[in-house]
Amino acid sequence: MTPELQQFLSIHRLAPYHLPGETSDTAFVRYQWNIQLAEALLPSINYLEIGLRNGLDRAITSIYGQDWILNPPYQLRMSEADIRQIEDLKDDIQKTKGYPAKHDDVLARLGFGFWVAFFHKRYISGLWSRGKNPLVSIFPNMASTLRTRELVFARLRTIKALRNRIAHHEPIWKATPTVDEVHKTCIEIVCGMSNEAAIELAKIDRFQAIYDKTGAQQK
Repeated sequence: MTPELQQFLSIHRLAPYHLPGETSDTAFVRYQWNIQLAEALLPSINYLEIGLRNGLDRAITSIYGQDWILNPPYQLRMSEADIRQIEDLKDDIQKTKGYPAKHDDVLARLGFGFWVAFFHKRYISGLWSRGKNPLVSIFPNMASTLRTRELVFARLRTIKALRNRIAHHEPIWKATPTVDEVHKTCIEIVCGMSNEAAIELAKIDRFQAIYDKTGAQQK
């Protein structure tokens, strides 16, 4: 590893990839592999986020109507922070687009954390105990033993944690649960939402090939 490259990345940046007794060259190879893993996870995370967002939107719309995002109903018991986030997005859309925000405008800008939060227990009365079993409508193919609010919430939080590490360019190669396990969880949840989506995802998903190619050498 050249001094120029080491200066460019910094010793501090490479430290989490450096195991005892190894050279900086080996740490750099692992650093590159970590980036490849992060890249390879994006398709499954993308499908998961989009499917979850749209599934939740359909479920909540069926209970409260399509106006629920623009004017959150009291019965849904959304947090003040989430309501404030929606209001800020509406204001920003008005300023940048020049027209009042529409449902789909706000929908597209709400982050993954916003949707994951709906599986918290505070939404039991406002969402999960209403309508025709929202969990079934969102995850029609998921095994009934896994299709509980608590289990889905736990799995989504694990995915969200890894997703955030990727967004901040942090090491994921030694994450717990492993990136391989989180990837499998993403696929299982996508399958739980839509078999057709899972089939299309498989056509572009290179994660397992990247993980298997050099994974055994890096652990």
